[in-house]
Amino acid sequence: MDQGVLSLLLTANILFKQRFIGKRFLFNNEVFDKKTGSLLGEVDLLFIIGSRVGIAEVKSDRGFGDKKQIDKLLDLSKRMDIDLIIFSTLKKSDSIEVRELVAYLKSKKVNISTLILTREVLFERNAVDIGESITYITPDSEHIIDPIIISKKSP
Repeated sequence: MDQGVLSLLLTANILFKQRFIGKRFLFNNEVFDKKTGSLLGEVDLLFIIGSRVGIAEVKSDRGFGDKKQIDKLLDLSKRMDIDLIIFSTLKKSDSIEVRELVAYLKSKKVNISTLILTREVLFERNAVDIGESITYITPDSEHIIDPIIISKKSP
């Protein structure tokens, strides 16, 4: 669990259960610049659901306190023309770490759909529909998207 395998598998499970065609997953990959060959970063999960390409940063019991890592992931998302960023953690949605992540992402004014999957959702038997949470914007848009914490819907 310390290495993030459980949370990575739970995150992939949620994505796999989505009602999109053509799901593909690549786990724990390094991303290199095509021109220079230099390492740009490491991605816990690179995925395709439908026509959308996304990346996920997955943590087990640690938070997302390393701001440089978040910044690197956001930069990588822009360079890769990513449609969706997911931060996934075994922390609860009301934890300090998740609240700090939300505040930091809001301060960065990200214009890519950003979802946060927390413990409550990762262990939910019935898959949540993340499709309704993805905001679609045009490449030249200046639209800023607030991060969305995906949570269970009340019955």
